[in-house]
Amino acid sequence: MRVFLDPARTASYPRLHSWYMKAEKVPHQEAISELLRAGDGVYTCKAVTVEVAEKPLKRTAICEGCGESFILRGDERLCRSCSEIEPEEEFSRKNRGGSRINLEDGPRERAERA
Repeated sequence: MRVFLDPARTASYPRLHSWYMKAEKVPHQEAISELLRAGDGVYTCKAVTVEVAEKPLKRTAICEGCGESFILRGDERLCRSCSEIEPEEEFSRKNRGGSRINLEDGPRERAERA
């Protein structure tokens, strides 16, 4: 449903119409007061059909580096954050236990150490 302020209907309310059509400078408060006084009579409603494009389904995976889910964009095994770091290097990250994480290990190995 499309609802809009109809210029043909605002013509019955000169100050509101002037404000809406920017024909003359009308103080905002005055225009709003007249709009409230006019009520539903200045609006027009039309039924419309809106086409919504279908989105492709997103595939998710669990990152082998940090154990969090992420959206797959290919066949990667690491999320964006983890893939910015060389897989061979160990890095310190503030995670649940504040421990060091080795990217070579998967979530199961990290959970066993925790």
